[in-house]
Order: sequence, then C-alpha cells, then structure tokens
Amino acid sequence: MLEMPANEIRPTHIVDIISRLIHEVQVGPQCNRVRSMLSAAFGWGIKHDHNPLYQTKQRKHLKYQLEYNPVQNIPAQGHLEKAGKGQLTDRQIWEVWHLAPTIMGKPGLVAQLLLALGGVRQEQLIPGRR
Repeated sequence: MLEMPANEIRPTHIVDIISRLIHEVQVGPQCNRVRSMLSAAFGWGIKHDHNPLYQTKQRKHLKYQLEYNPVQNIPAQGHLEKAGKGQLTDRQIWEVWHLAPTIMGKPGLVAQLLLALGGVRQEQLIPGRR
C-alpha cells in the first residue's frame, strides 16, 4: 500500500490498518490518532488539488487526483480512549498556576504556559494571575 498512488487508496485499506492496530498491535487509543492523521493528510491533498490558486493553464493535471477522503466515513473508536487518565485535579492546576513560576522560575513559566495552552479555559486561568 505504501507504493500505491493516493487516489487508489480506499476505505477498506484504512479499515485494515486501524483493525490491525486494534487487534494485532493492541494500541487502541493510538488508532484514533492514526485515523486523524490519515484524514488530515487526505484532506490536505484534496484541498491542494482543488485550490483555484494552483490552477493555471500550464497545470492541466491534479497532483494527488483525490476526489474524496477515504477516511471520512470510518468512525473513531471512542470506547478505546481512556478519558480523564492523567488529568490534573483542580488543586494541581491551582498549584501550577500560582506556585510554579515562583518556585521554579523560567521552567515554572513554561509549565504555566503549557497549562494555559492545554485546553483549560482562559477565563478560568487569566484572572488567577496577578
């Protein structure tokens, strides 16, 4: 399949890959990441081929020749995710936000930045910094 042109890859190929990840390699949560990356790659190829900016009289063929995203109808395997695992408690968030910069200096500021960028709502964090 690595040698196949992108436009010849079908949903059955993607299902085979994800199925092997789940059943043979046994990396269930990672199968969703692989699915997302494949979907994004095919989506990028489609957007590239159909972008009017790249269409010229000299360019008469499409680079990837993709008409659809073969990943689009393959469902993510939500039941394989472990939601909440490794999630910080409210107390830990408070400690990183308020104490890390004082205790750790610049690395604490980086930890604070990562916390702010990590999905916590800004309106919950910004008022806490004085």
